[in-house]
Amino acid sequence: MEGAYLLATLSAAMFIGSYLAGSIPLAFTLSQSRIRLLSIFGAGLLVGTALCVIIPEGVESLYGAQAELHEALYHKKELGALILEKNAAEQPVPPRMIPQGAQLSKTLNEEVEGGAKRTKRSEQLVAPQRSLQQIVGEPVPSGERARFKMTATIGLVVHAAG
Repeated sequence: MEGAYLLATLSAAMFIGSYLAGSIPLAFTLSQSRIRLLSIFGAGLLVGTALCVIIPEGVESLYGAQAELHEALYHKKELGALILEKNAAEQPVPPRMIPQGAQLSKTLNEEVEGGAKRTKRSEQLVAPQRSLQQIVGEPVPSGERARFKMTATIGLVVHAAG
């Protein structure tokens, strides 16, 4: 029960702290450049949090899962002996990429080439890069274009970190 109280207390403290930190910019009159600077600082804070906390935790959990798998599979002597006995009874057969009874013909080559053509067509549909002016249909001032790219970049970085 003590853990539940601690969790509730920490959650309430985080809520109050986040609310107060979010209301500070609303208490002041800020220019557009100051607001932009504040939002860039917030994005940097999120990315820094991701780099310092989230990514190391993910790496640690991946290594932990791999270590558990390694421990579970390779340190059971009975399982190892069973695998050795089973493999000793079978004759070693080298792995084959193409089944032994398969007949190679012109149709196989046509299927492979057809798949390559489909892939190339789909890449051509996706690959053309269009400018913002082509998408919107009217000329876009260069300042707006730079701001659009910066906002998209920050959004992608923040969402990738989360």
